[in-house]
Amino acid sequence: TLFHFSPFGAIEEDFSGVKARFDELRRSGVTDIGAHLAGRPDEVVAMIGRVRVVTCNEGAARLFGITSADDPATFDLSRHLSPEATNVFAGEFAALAEGRTHFRAEFTAADALGRPVNLDLTLTVQPGHEATLDRVIVSFIDISQRVQAEAKLRESEEKFAKIFRRAPVMIAITTLADGTYVD
Repeated sequence: TLFHFSPFGAIEEDFSGVKARFDELRRSGVTDIGAHLAGRPDEVVAMIGRVRVVTCNEGAARLFGITSADDPATFDLSRHLSPEATNVFAGEFAALAEGRTHFRAEFTAADALGRPVNLDLTLTVQPGHEATLDRVIVSFIDISQRVQAEAKLRESEEKFAKIFRRAPVMIAITTLADGTYVD
């Protein structure tokens, strides 16, 4: 119930195909999968193709345009990825290869209409599935408004700094308590 009615997007995924690729790489002599994936976006995209969506909640369905008639297993995650997202997935895969069961990152993806959306993603391997990675919950929150507000704040701070530094009159910032100069 919590999964399906959460106000945040959540997808249950099967990463066993990714785990199989980890095993193939290790058999071929790769000891550091994170280093192997660095600079190999094609390998990362191929691994993304091995992730199978088992089910998703309404939040994920709305964001990615999955209808109730769609089979989540045929959902193509790669349609929603930016080059930045590929780097995030490389980090996610490296974390899983190291045996970590949690991963968190912020990145930009594309929504169902192809518009950019900023996401805070959390991946959790379900207890008891660490060896197979066949049950992983990926949840995400749309943080686009926060990212836009942060950008506006940075812009405002930059404008203030320019005015402060270039003003033809003396301006000082002091503490209220004792008048100590801050800037």
